Amino acid sequence: MDMNKDQSKVDDVPGLEHFQGEHQRLEALLERYQCGLMALDLAEARMGLEGLSYELEVHSAIEEAVLMPLFEQLEESIEGGNPEFFKLEHTKLKKLIATYFVELKSLEQLEELTRPDALLLIERGFTFKHLFDHHTSREDKVFYPAISASLTSNERRQVWGLMDAFEASTRAELGNPPSMGEVDNFI
Repeated sequence: MDMNKDQSKVDDVPGLEHFQGEHQRLEALLERYQCGLMALDLAEARMGLEGLSYELEVHSAIEEAVLMPLFEQLEESIEGGNPEFFKLEHTKLKKLIATYFVELKSLEQLEELTRPDALLLIERGFTFKHLFDHHTSREDKVFYPAISASLTSNERRQVWGLMDAFEASTRAELGNPPSMGEVDNFI
């Protein structure tokens, strides 16, 4: 049994792996984008993509500003845990989303939208999903367990406070999130 998870239940300070729950929200937004495309509902697709872009920006900013410095301070080298890998994956995910915005705009300008037009964008979304799944798996196996194992209950509490504060400042800097409607109810 994982002692960190067991300890987090005893001291009521959640382990940092709970932050990974945000990945379900990101997956739901990707699904909303792709389902909008399947239905040829480009407004729905745009809402999903805008939400995905916004939430990925917030999530990766917290990881890079608060959690990555903790990970980089760990004294042991962990296979598959080069901090640059995580940062590069964040950058690649954001670039993919930017590409999807350009492609979505081209669909919005078509006089008549067809299923094959939308299918092309849906298929390109698999690249994002594959990279996102790989990234999440590495964080689950390497990043979060290593950080959690290095922190006491009080340190975890402080880190959660820093994460909350950084999230609030990042959201304030980015402005209001796009309308995500039923995504909150979906997950």
